[in-house]
Parts: sequence; structure tokens; C-alpha cells
Amino acid sequence: MADMWDVIAEERGALADDLARLSDEQWQSESLCPEWSVRRVVGHMTATAKLTPVSFLGAFAK
Repeated sequence: MADMWDVIAEERGALADDLARLSDEQWQSESLCPEWSVRRVVGHMTATAKLTPVSFLGAFAK
């Protein structure tokens, strides 16, 4: 199981490195998802990393 988390950490680091090289223009450009910028897609992809199960379920209770 630890090996899996090592791979995940490595992949996250590689993604962060790739994203760090994007210009402001690239962040604002349209992604492959219609009407979504690159910034919005990355935000969507990473938002759950900050959520806890309680906060995730709490969002549905509102």
C-alpha cells in the first residue's frame, strides 16, 4: 500500500511541475472541456484533495 502512495505523490509532484510552467494565458485558455478554462479544470480536479468526508457530505445538507 505504501508503494501506491509513493506513486501518487510522485505523480502529483509531476503534475505540479507541469502546471507551474503554464503562463497566465495558458491558464485562461479553453480546455478540452467545452466552456471550461484550464484553470477551472485543474481546480475541479484538485478540489477534492482539500475536502474531508464530513465537509463533502455537509455540502449536500445545505
